[in-house]
Amino acid sequence: MAGGGSGRDAGVAWGRGPVYVYGERLNEVADETGYLVRTALVLGPRLGMILFQLPPNLKKDVERLRAFLALLPAGLPAAFELRHPTWHDDGVFEALRGHGAALCSADTEEDEQDAPLVPTAARGFVRLRRPDYATTDLERWARRIGKQPWERAFVFFKHEDAGAGPRMAAAFREIAGSLLE
Repeated sequence: MAGGGSGRDAGVAWGRGPVYVYGERLNEVADETGYLVRTALVLGPRLGMILFQLPPNLKKDVERLRAFLALLPAGLPAAFELRHPTWHDDGVFEALRGHGAALCSADTEEDEQDAPLVPTAARGFVRLRRPDYATTDLERWARRIGKQPWERAFVFFKHEDAGAGPRMAAAFREIAGSLLE
């Protein structure tokens, strides 16, 4: 697991806003995807990952996913948050691996169990979405992420009005850093 990095990497999320995957559900989005990718690549080496988030009611369609992945240039650091449980399947994981795309693991309030961590790319992408994590929770997540074969892991906390996300991110970074020593 990589440490906190330079602190200068930028992530790009595609899931909400004027250009988003929700409305098109991965269909007929070549122009929008090309524009997004060209724009994100302006970040150069500072581009962390691009997150493609699918709606929770979109069920697995591996061929549609493969067609969308084919729109992405080789080596593009992309992660996919596939929220419907039907997507958690070996065929989907293989499609992502075939394009070097990460499976986003998201831990939410609705989940009773820890989100699965399935390495499908050299980089990992984890969203810790609960409103609060105790130190023991952060330590557990840091250990789980540290056991993955990723060259680098991008870990994001929920953004909310109370401002707990930055506090938890700082604590997580410190914990993860101590595990690397």
